[in-house]
Amino acid sequence: SIGGYVAGASVQSESTIFAIKSMQIYFPLLTVVLICVITFFLNYEKFITQIKQQIRSNNVGEMRSKQIYK
Repeated sequence: SIGGYVAGASVQSESTIFAIKSMQIYFPLLTVVLICVITFFLNYEKFITQIKQQIRSNNVGEMRSKQIYK
């Protein structure tokens, strides 16, 4: 098992405790930080005018199959 977890043991080893903390604290925290970094560097402003134009012209459904990146 990952981390050496023993179901019947009253005391778990340090590696088991670290594995449990990693799965409940560190991995979600890393995921949130990664999402924040990706969102920070995501340049969505260059698509806003095109999206607004598609919404105004009611071409949103027809444009799904076309490529946004040109």
